Amino acid sequence: MSDWLEVALPYPPSVNHYWRHTRNGRHYISEAGRKFKTEALRILQQFDPFTGSVAICLDVYYPDNRNRDPDNINKGLFDSLVASGLIQDDNNKVIKDFRSKNCGIKKGGMVVVKIRGLENE
Repeated sequence: MSDWLEVALPYPPSVNHYWRHTRNGRHYISEAGRKFKTEALRILQQFDPFTGSVAICLDVYYPDNRNRDPDNINKGLFDSLVASGLIQDDNNKVIKDFRSKNCGIKKGGMVVVKIRGLENE
């Protein structure tokens, strides 16, 4: 498979807003994280899954002009890709090539996820 699958997803919560913690040390996905994951799964489950390793490129459209840590949005995106069954795992044996590009500002934000299967790799 040499063509890229391109999927537009809503802007995910940062890792700082994706996870919540109780005083007992229990970790859980926040309401914002669950809302994003539900919407992402609805979109991602429409596509045939990739088997084996993949290359992933993210075109990130930020919701506003604030300074952001670019790797803070990956957790929710990768968890959704795995939960939907689109990729097998989000480890370095499956995601062999990962790139992210800042594409500017778009009201509400958005991420275009591009995935390509890597044959014989």
